[in-house]
Amino acid sequence: MKFLAVIASLAATCLAQGITIQTSTNGTVYPGQNFTVEVTKPARAFLLVEATPSVEVAIVIGLVQCPDQNCNSSGFNISQDIGYTLYYGPYNPQYDSIVPPDHKPPYQNFTVQVPTQFGSGDEVALSVTRLALAEMAAGSSIWLEIPWVPLTVQ
Repeated sequence: MKFLAVIASLAATCLAQGITIQTSTNGTVYPGQNFTVEVTKPARAFLLVEATPSVEVAIVIGLVQCPDQNCNSSGFNISQDIGYTLYYGPYNPQYDSIVPPDHKPPYQNFTVQVPTQFGSGDEVALSVTRLALAEMAAGSSIWLEIPWVPLTVQ
């Protein structure tokens, strides 16, 4: 029985897709600036259903300075440092209410502010840590992911 649970878990992991992050910044932010972070939950293309059914627990949006001004440095591990916490709390993605539908996957927007401690020229990583329970035939499984995007402080 445990074998089947492991196989089901691996299959769900292979089929699942992670959240995506989009910002209103074009990759550049300023200290003290408010900006929008759009967190999109994956859906199967054209079906508008979740790729893997899940129960959202919470998300944390953070902004951390990259080591040596290089977010792609081999020494950089986003899972080790959230940096400044810009938001933490519920994640409740919804479909657009646009008529006719635009076929966009469910998403939620968050307005956050760049901490004033960052200086001009700093390379930073905007991360979204998502904790969810993935629902599978063998039961629920913990889903933790931390996608990130690089930004430049001006």
